[in-house]
Amino acid sequence: MHSPHTEELILDAALEEFSERGYANAGFKGVAARANLTMAALFVRFPSKERMFLSLMDRFANSVERKVLAAIDKPLDATGRIAAATEACLDGFGQYRRELKILMVHTRSLGPSFDQKVRDIQTRFAAIIQDLLDEAIRQRQIDPVDTEVVAAAWTGSIYHLVMQWSLTGYPDQDRMLTTLIPLLMRSVGLPDLADSEASSES
Repeated sequence: MHSPHTEELILDAALEEFSERGYANAGFKGVAARANLTMAALFVRFPSKERMFLSLMDRFANSVERKVLAAIDKPLDATGRIAAATEACLDGFGQYRRELKILMVHTRSLGPSFDQKVRDIQTRFAAIIQDLLDEAIRQRQIDPVDTEVVAAAWTGSIYHLVMQWSLTGYPDQDRMLTTLIPLLMRSVGLPDLADSEASSES
């Protein structure tokens, strides 16, 4: 049985190797040395460099997903939960700028497997957003809409902005939060939180 601690140690070492040498030049020997493990121990857990890199993608996506689910596990109405999820998603991915930059710069050589992994990750987050939109419809906070399409559009917008930021530093996270969240919410007829708070105080 594989030790989760050992796998995390390997992935930490792989991240350093990929960050410093790029995907093409990174190697098992370098990862093994950084993790202070034998090559055999590495191959048992990750039979290829590609598998190791895709596991890194899963790890940071899992971390962001946990952050999003924690943000919406609160007594909020649909509007609050949608805003909280979007903010947590942007904030969560923002913590992984180094990983995101590696994805954009070094991994096109992975081809279809990389593209499929990106689609899988986007689908996971779109499903969360779709569930929240469906909840808003049930609560009659928004009119019926094709939530699958809307969720995919929202996820795509977030993905492209985050990837641009990972490469260039622009737009920064504050600009994304203050501009994108109200834009997305208004696209389905929801007020943003600032509008909601102002209305409740008046």
